[in-house]
Amino acid sequence: MQTEYGNEHSNHLLAQIRNAKDESYRMCSYPGSFVGTLVKLMEEKGFSNYSLTEASLLSLSTIKRLKRDEGQVIPLATVLAVCVGMRLSYTEAKMLLDKKGLGINSNTPDGCAYNAILASCGTVDIYEANKILEENGFKPLSCDN
Repeated sequence: MQTEYGNEHSNHLLAQIRNAKDESYRMCSYPGSFVGTLVKLMEEKGFSNYSLTEASLLSLSTIKRLKRDEGQVIPLATVLAVCVGMRLSYTEAKMLLDKKGLGINSNTPDGCAYNAILASCGTVDIYEANKILEENGFKPLSCDN
């Protein structure tokens, strides 16, 4: 049964649901660690450290630090900038956040804004995401801490 809906968002949702089983198998193929998953995603998407700095507006030293993951605290906004920079799907971005142990608190304005970014990180670039955040009184994702 090939159901199609009248709007793009419903059809996108339909495609995601139809692909859910395959997507879950794909997510299981990633390494268990944040670093391993980040490196594999970068390889799959064709990102070098340098191209990811351009796409995420994070510094080269921050990208290298993420890939070393020496137990330091990494701000949620930094990992979200990587997700947006690589145009990860919601499932890929959520997986990366989970592997870093980062959750989004929906009880705060920042958390609600970050959830919206997470839901659309595959469809907006870092410039658009930061512009929308800043125009609404939030700090941009690409502020290196």
